[in-house]
Amino acid sequence: MVENEQRPFHEQTTVKDIPPARPAWPPPPRPRPPQGPSDAVKWLAITLALLLVAGGLGLAIYATINQYTLAVAGQQNAYLQATVHSQATTAGSLAATAQPLATSQAQIYASATAQAQPTATAQSAGDQATATATALNNLLTQDTSGTPALDDPLADNSLNNQWATGYTDNNNTGCNFVNSSYQVQEALQRFIRTCFAATTNFKNFVYQVSMTITSGNAGGILFRANGANGQYYFFWIDINRNYALELYNGNSHSVLASGFSDAILTGLDQSNTLAVIATKGTFYLFVNQTYVTGASDPTLSAGQIGVAAYNINLPTSVDFSEAKVWKLT
Repeated sequence: MVENEQRPFHEQTTVKDIPPARPAWPPPPRPRPPQGPSDAVKWLAITLALLLVAGGLGLAIYATINQYTLAVAGQQNAYLQATVHSQATTAGSLAATAQPLATSQAQIYASATAQAQPTATAQSAGDQATATATALNNLLTQDTSGTPALDDPLADNSLNNQWATGYTDNNNTGCNFVNSSYQVQEALQRFIRTCFAATTNFKNFVYQVSMTITSGNAGGILFRANGANGQYYFFWIDINRNYALELYNGNSHSVLASGFSDAILTGLDQSNTLAVIATKGTFYLFVNQTYVTGASDPTLSAGQIGVAAYNINLPTSVDFSEAKVWKLT
């Protein structure tokens, strides 16, 4: 208080500046203690719960594995029993079917033996075809060994066979004697230039001509023809060894035979000799004295002979020489 008195008046403590004393009752509130179990108890409870859960899962897993093992063992046992039963059944079945199997094998062998016989027959047919070709080659040699009824070298038109002559298409299509041969030309694609010996008329015969294709594709011989009516048989070959026998009968046309033959010499400027044996309605066709094919047709029985150039896809020129005909009875 002395110190207070010594201060200036305005700095001295007054009664109103002194805080009132805190009453002694009721006592001030105290902090509330935490409720529930302690942290140690909580952790212990969590640990026990986890142990219980883990134990339950382990028990469940053990039970599941045990059931699966028992099921697998049961399936294996059933499979083994089924296998034993199946093997016993198979053994019995094999024993029961041993004789039928042997019989079946014998039947298969017999069938194979029977099937081999057509092969032998086919070979025999091939041998027969070869023999037939040889016989026909010999027949051609025999039929052409005598004196021909027509023997025209085709060097000119002096033998009164009256081979057609003349040109069209600016002298690119037609027939004429050129350089001691009979030249036939066709300029239009897919057209045939036919040239007939007007005074000839043959029924059963051998007709043979030598032919050289100098440009273009194909050429051949005509027989039993009626040139005025567009009726004739046409046997032609090309530079690629193809051949055909065709019938032209006015406005109708048919292919009687066709194929490929190694007997034909390929390319341009190759001389190939064509021949036909015509007897009644049967025809045997040859190239270079080799039989290539045969055909039958009764449509035309007699007529003129001739030659032709065939423009398949290029302007064609063909030279012919040595036309010969032998009559057959």
